[in-house]
Amino acid sequence: MFAIITCENYKCSEAIGVIKEQERSLNVKDLSHVNYNPDLSHNNIVLEHDKNLDCFSTYRGYIENFYTENNLTGRFNINTNDDRNATKVLSSFVISGSSDFYSSFNSRDEIFDYFKSAGDFLKSEYPYSHVVDFRVHLDEKGLPHAHYSFIPVYQKDNGDRCINITQQQRGKDYFRGLQDRYYNYMREKYPNKDIQRKNPERDHDKKLSVKEYKEFKEIQREFREKAEHLQDKIDRLKDLENKVDDRDQEIKEYSMYLDMVDRYCDNQGITLYQYNKECFYADRGYGDYPAPEYYNPERDLNINHDKDINHDKERDIER
Repeated sequence: MFAIITCENYKCSEAIGVIKEQERSLNVKDLSHVNYNPDLSHNNIVLEHDKNLDCFSTYRGYIENFYTENNLTGRFNINTNDDRNATKVLSSFVISGSSDFYSSFNSRDEIFDYFKSAGDFLKSEYPYSHVVDFRVHLDEKGLPHAHYSFIPVYQKDNGDRCINITQQQRGKDYFRGLQDRYYNYMREKYPNKDIQRKNPERDHDKKLSVKEYKEFKEIQREFREKAEHLQDKIDRLKDLENKVDDRDQEIKEYSMYLDMVDRYCDNQGITLYQYNKECFYADRGYGDYPAPEYYNPERDLNINHDKDINHDKERDIER
């Protein structure tokens, strides 16, 4: 059974979307693009939440107020969309586990206690951080999990404090060490559970960030719409093909009829004008139709086909 923790850091322009999705306060019109069921969101459990956030309509206003009120110093650049220059003002951890790990608990309260313990671990890792929102999601298709989001405040050696997640997460092996510390913390907290973690020597699969995930879902939606549009064109093309086939059959039948008329005229020694004259009088009841007219696909004669064939055979014998 695995106890899992992952992290993603966000600049100001991204933070508000992350928090709103975490709070389930996004104004979502098309629910096919969200990975949760809004009808179940009332089951989510809020463990911590900064009520001061609710006083601001934007995360920008909230973080600027926090920066000023707490006398923070250092680099603070939230007025750029450049990832390399923008200050990361929100760090969000996802706390989860494998299904057998959750099934080892006797109640939901024990699971919530587990998430609280994970939050205590993160507070020990980031002692100067400020929790923005910490809640358990129970409205998604997957297993229960918690989102722990905070402002990454770092205290320098001289006592000054700044927003600097890089100082906290310094070094390429930082997250590997974090996973080790988290694993040891949970093993000590829950000694009776067979908690494991992935092999630290194994390359971890790259996870999509929230931004990448949303871009992926948008591309997926566009692809689905184009596929539906293409299928509509395919259906229309098949319908046209069927109409062409029907028309082709009509042309073949009419061509056969014209061939029969030509043969009939040759056998009778008459012209096409005389043949049309025969049809004209036959149509008014002054005689029988010439043999080819029985097979004219454009006429609706309502004559028994077998009788027509026998009539033709009798004519052939008379000749």
